[in-house]
Amino acid sequence: MSCGSIGATGAFPVCASLAAEPGCSLLEHDLLAWLAAAPSCRSRMLDLADQLAVARGGLTRIVDRFVERGWIERDRPEANRREVYAVLTAEGRAILSAARAVYSRVLKETLGAHLDERDLSDLARITGKLLDAMG
Repeated sequence: MSCGSIGATGAFPVCASLAAEPGCSLLEHDLLAWLAAAPSCRSRMLDLADQLAVARGGLTRIVDRFVERGWIERDRPEANRREVYAVLTAEGRAILSAARAVYSRVLKETLGAHLDERDLSDLARITGKLLDAMG
């Protein structure tokens, strides 16, 4: 799912809601989610770029914004200073938690028009299980 090609209020209302409430884009949500799912909430920048299907230079700019916001920190291991890791901070975890709540609410509102209460309950349970497994 991408908000860029459709527009924040087009087919994906989650994009507008994420921007308005926790203050992040869908891509930023996804980056935080990948970090939360990584061991020790830490991932190589190269791996994140691949997971998000973005160019390394584009990821660098996104990470720069995240560092300014306090959502992540950069880490360069002493043994290999060329390798750079992104590490999720407590503030980043709080933003991800808020973003997940918004994401889930919008999906429930959107899907609620097509699913009955039992279907929505099953979907919420399964989605929660998947999110918990991701970190």
